[in-house]
Amino acid sequence: MKTLKRVIISALVFVFATGVFAGCKGTERTVDERNVWVDGNKVYKDTYEGKEIIKIDFFDTGYGKDWLYETAKDFVYENEEYALVLNADSSLVSTMPTKLETGKNLSDLYFTPHFDWEKYISQDSILPLDDVYEAKPDGEDGKTIEEKMEPSYIETNRFEQNGEEHYYVLPWTKLITGIAYNSELFERYDIEVPKTMEEFDEVCETIIEKSTAEGKRIAPFVASGRTLGYFDFMCMNLWIQRSGLDAVKEFFAFGDVEVFNPAKEPYKGYVSAWKDFAKYFGPDGFSKYCLSGSMSKEVYDAQRDLINGEAVMMINADWLEREMINLVDETGFKMKLMQFPVVSDAKKDENGNYISVNYGADANFIFIPKKASNPEGAKEFLIFMHKENSLQTFTKVTGSFRPFEYDVESLRSELSAFSNSVLDISLACSETYVDYPTGPRRFKASKFITGQPNQMIINGTDPEDFAAQEYAEAKVRWNSDWAV
Repeated sequence: MKTLKRVIISALVFVFATGVFAGCKGTERTVDERNVWVDGNKVYKDTYEGKEIIKIDFFDTGYGKDWLYETAKDFVYENEEYALVLNADSSLVSTMPTKLETGKNLSDLYFTPHFDWEKYISQDSILPLDDVYEAKPDGEDGKTIEEKMEPSYIETNRFEQNGEEHYYVLPWTKLITGIAYNSELFERYDIEVPKTMEEFDEVCETIIEKSTAEGKRIAPFVASGRTLGYFDFMCMNLWIQRSGLDAVKEFFAFGDVEVFNPAKEPYKGYVSAWKDFAKYFGPDGFSKYCLSGSMSKEVYDAQRDLINGEAVMMINADWLEREMINLVDETGFKMKLMQFPVVSDAKKDENGNYISVNYGADANFIFIPKKASNPEGAKEFLIFMHKENSLQTFTKVTGSFRPFEYDVESLRSELSAFSNSVLDISLACSETYVDYPTGPRRFKASKFITGQPNQMIINGTDPEDFAAQEYAEAKVRWNSDWAV
């Protein structure tokens, strides 16, 4: 079985000879044929002494850390004057604000999941990155980083402060959402990947019928009720299908309280998406379609249940295989990611084809603190990260993708079946929608970007009743603490 773990091993740069040593404090030290060392969390060429240090704090959950170490090794090989110190921190979202606010113990670069970075721009805590966006990582004949970036991500990275607009952050992942499924069981049950919601209904019934006939009823779905956001992957995708991307953007522009009116677009389409969702996860459908206890499960527990065969599908995203790679390899589990099936009244293009948009949720961001010790070195590393080879390294190691123009098709033979299915979704979509707007308007949006499906399930609320409650609350609070 070709697994992502083998892809990771083949992508490493230990080609001819690799030395592994024990450091004086028990930390592992490795050196490759280029004399590039990984000494605990330090990466350098030849020696650490006398180097210009770049400190990086990064969120290692989901995509892991191997891709960053591989990129760091390539960087110090080509830029011997630098050494990198890489600090993995799964609690980065909670630890970072204090550091930014106090200006103490700051690293030079931060790789974070989504956070309200606009707040810290207004506090003059984050460095503008306009010169990084203008850089040409592949040489003077190549494109700038701005030109390489997917357009839908560009608009989320700018911010106006004191009458001036600048780039302040860079996205480091392209989130691709869908439904993860047991591809081996699909094959055994002779199930084709559904393209429409009608076909999806049949798939769920087939799973229940055939597994019951085998003597053990298997739930079509497992879910993580304790982790907000996963249900939104489905609801947002169905909303975009039904109302169109322009309507969804109109909602998040918050121009008028009437965007919350469930009797008309854009919110009408969201309510319809909730109804589709409620068929499987609402009060009537949950016990039939979902593994018992799902609402009390953390995401890792739900993913383990999927891999251990307790359920067949789970709403998830591109990072799933990399995040669970040890269990995937241990069990030999085979899975893929399917695109969300299309609702019957989805928007179509001028040729009559359904318009396909990937919901990318919130982007994960990279930024440089204003008080960083080595901002110029941090910028050099950022530019290096966007070279063709560096972008490909991310994909080879993680099996996921970055929102930039680079050759991914040539990597297919090195990727797992799961990663290839993720790539198929990415290429099938005309664009990716990333949660927007930014700035003070996001406060107004915070309640409505994530969590509504969880609230409806927990409270047992009908989608139409829930929408009416949201509309009533919006009308009361629109000009108070929601004010822009």
